[in-house]
Amino acid sequence: MNRNGFSIAEVLVSIAIFSIVSLAVFTTFQVGTNSWDVISTQSYLAGEARNAVEKMSKELRKSKLSNIDTSQAGQISFKLPTVNASTGTISSWSNWIRYSRGGVGGNQLLRTDTSTGIATVLANDVTGLQFVANSNPSTVTATLTAQDVTPKGTTVPVNLTSTVELRN
Repeated sequence: MNRNGFSIAEVLVSIAIFSIVSLAVFTTFQVGTNSWDVISTQSYLAGEARNAVEKMSKELRKSKLSNIDTSQAGQISFKLPTVNASTGTISSWSNWIRYSRGGVGGNQLLRTDTSTGIATVLANDVTGLQFVANSNPSTVTATLTAQDVTPKGTTVPVNLTSTVELRN
């Protein structure tokens, strides 16, 4: 039998197989790209939330339960001690600090020194902030929720909770 080319059936089967393989490769690439976007967004949010909660925790550890106000939802105010440099003892509890949501779109975690009025942004994309003070033992539990959207429109939430032991 003398064959000079491919039959129409062979060409159609080849096109079908090529199409299926191409679709599988494209789908795998698309899933990988979406996963990369979600993981990088989640990593960014978690890092920013972790840094913010660590800064809050560091300051809260210096305070004591009687100098903390969690009466307003989504914020905490507390006094920081003023230490006498020569004796190393606490001379007063005067400097009020407040952590709350605010800023651009109300989605930034702000640290405000109420005596100077200076506010510092600690984190962006914050969608929730909650503080619970506990008396036995003297702790404050801070829960920060952040959320962002990937370039392809997937919403990525991050929750971080930290319990801080307070000064006696």
